Amino acid sequence: MASIQAQNPGIGVYGGLAAWDGESAAVGSCSLAGEEGRECGSTEPVNPKYVGDTTALMDKLRLYTELDAYDPQRMQVIKELKVDGAAWASKYARGGAVRSASGQKVYIAVDSVQGHLASNGLAPYPASKGRKLQQDLDDATALLAQGR
Repeated sequence: MASIQAQNPGIGVYGGLAAWDGESAAVGSCSLAGEEGRECGSTEPVNPKYVGDTTALMDKLRLYTELDAYDPQRMQVIKELKVDGAAWASKYARGGAVRSASGQKVYIAVDSVQGHLASNGLAPYPASKGRKLQQDLDDATALLAQGR
């Protein structure tokens, strides 16, 4: 074993990971945690189309949670959310796998609203869930501003 280690110093010795290899882009492929793990994100700049689509969807999600249950505009917003949420998820989050940190937050919000609409129909979105959804959308907005 000693001769093998002399020829290949990294074999058989766990020194911990100091950096991401930059090759794998799969969600969860980076074993770095905390601040070191930030470099595991995508190294590509954020696509302006993604930013536009995501921002528009977040605006509709915010509007949905803010509308009164009897607002006539609510039915139209619900119809648009069903279509736009599914379209966004199929384009940027296939199978629930989202590469960007902002996308993960938006996917959680879309999934929550889609699930509520599927289970409860036109019932108002619960206030406690609405606060969590607003927080996720605020986090996503901040992450988009950082290019993440």
